[in-house]
Amino acid sequence: PFPNSKEEVMRTIARATSFLSAVLLALTFGCAKPPTIEITDAENAVNAAEQAGALEYATDNFQAAKDALSDAKTKVEAKDYKNALASALDAKAKAEAAQAAVESGKAAAKAEAQAGIDAIEKEVTALGDKAKKLKGAAAGEVKTALNALEADWTKVKEDFLAANFTRVNSSIKAVTARVEELKAKAEAAAAKPAPKSKGA
Repeated sequence: PFPNSKEEVMRTIARATSFLSAVLLALTFGCAKPPTIEITDAENAVNAAEQAGALEYATDNFQAAKDALSDAKTKVEAKDYKNALASALDAKAKAEAAQAAVESGKAAAKAEAQAGIDAIEKEVTALGDKAKKLKGAAAGEVKTALNALEADWTKVKEDFLAANFTRVNSSIKAVTARVEELKAKAEAAAAKPAPKSKGA
């Protein structure tokens, strides 16, 4: 029913005004102060992801989480608490996703490292067999370089056993280049005629 007096109209307006004010306060209350708890939660999630190995095995996701956390802190400094809250929640979600991706990333890195080791092992073994047949000064250079390569290769395999798969994959690229260089030297040494003996 409609109010039928001026006094009732005023009371209705007052109640409506109070209700609207309460709604506005409820909508803005969550953004009226820094999202300290949410930022702390995000920091803890980022730290947990890093400790789990996300920096090494889920690099992109981990960096996205760190960027979101940094953005949240920047927005707090600018007193943009609403968007700071959104960034903090986003940082936590991305950090948790990074941590969840660690196992699959590590498995992929291990598989890549194992394949690389298997391939290099064959190349090094073949080089060793070829070096035994070489003679002359060039042969000596190849054998010295091969010994140095084998020593470094042992360290790479030790890294694999220690589960340092990212380092192994990086090392394999360098070793592969050295193997190719040695193969070229061995082929050049093999193509040279053997030195004649003094009595020939």
